[in-house]
Amino acid sequence: MSYDNLMKEKDIRKCRFFVRYIERQRWHNTDDFDWRNNADNLEAMRLWVRDAIYYSGKNKSEDIDKYDDIDSRYKEYILPIEEFDWIKNDLRACYYIYLEIKHHKDNSERIITNSTENKGVINIIRSKEYYLNEIICYFDVRHLSVFDKKLEIDTFHKKYIESQKYKNISHDDYDDEDINYLWGFSSKRINGILDFFSDFKETKDRRVALMGYFDSFLNDHEKENFLLKLKPNFANYKNRKKKRGGQVKNIEISFDANNKLELIMKKRGMSKKATIDFIISQAYESMLS
Repeated sequence: MSYDNLMKEKDIRKCRFFVRYIERQRWHNTDDFDWRNNADNLEAMRLWVRDAIYYSGKNKSEDIDKYDDIDSRYKEYILPIEEFDWIKNDLRACYYIYLEIKHHKDNSERIITNSTENKGVINIIRSKEYYLNEIICYFDVRHLSVFDKKLEIDTFHKKYIESQKYKNISHDDYDDEDINYLWGFSSKRINGILDFFSDFKETKDRRVALMGYFDSFLNDHEKENFLLKLKPNFANYKNRKKKRGGQVKNIEISFDANNKLELIMKKRGMSKKATIDFIISQAYESMLS
C-alpha cells in the first residue's frame, strides 16, 4: 500500500484498523490517537498513520514495507462487511446483538465510537444504523482472527434465532395504542421494563424498548410467565377498545393527501392515528362553527 493510496483511502474501517494496529505496536515517537474527537475523521486518521510510520522508519523503503505489512494484516483481522448482511435491514436483530454486546458481555475491549452509554437503565433509543455501526465497531476492535470473529457472529445469530421462538409482543401489526398498553402492562411487573429502560413517552421508542426488554432481559421462564399473564389481560383490553367504537382500517387516500398527512405528522410530532384523529376533530369543529 503506497503513501498516495493511504491518503486517498475512504474506508473508515480500514483507517481505524491502521491506527489501532500502530497503537498496539507501541512505536516510538507516536502520540495516542484522539479517538474521542476523531473516531469518524478520515483525514485525522490518515495523517496520524502517515506521521506514525514516517517518524518510526529509517527510510522510504522501510516505510513502504510497514504500509504493506499493515495492509496485509487488515484481511486477517477484519470481517468482510457481507458478514453483517443478515442484520443490516433488521432493527430487531441489530438491537438484540447491540444489547448482548453492551449490557450482557464482560466487554473489556474499547469500542471505537463516541458512545457514552453504560450498563444500567437505558435512557435513549437510537436508529438501526447507529446500532449496526456499534456492532461492526465491536467486531473490528477485537484483536481476533477473522475465523474467530466469524464463530462469534454465528453464535450471536443462533442466539437471536432462539430468542425469537416466542410470540413477538411488539410486532408492527400493533398500533400505537396497543404498544402503550403493552408498555403499561410491562411496567407493573416485578422485574419490569422500567428496571431496564427509562419511561419513554414516544411510542416509537417504547416499541423498540419492548423488543429489547422481551428479547434480551427476560429468560425463557419469565417470557412464558409474561405471555401467560398478558393473554387474558390483552384480550380484555381489546374488547374494551372495540366497544369504544369501530376503527377504520386500510383506508385508501391519494398520493397527494398521504404526503400532506406525513407532513402534518412530522410538524406536530404525532403518530398517524393521532394525526387522523386530530384532522377529523378539526374538520368536525369547523363544520359546527
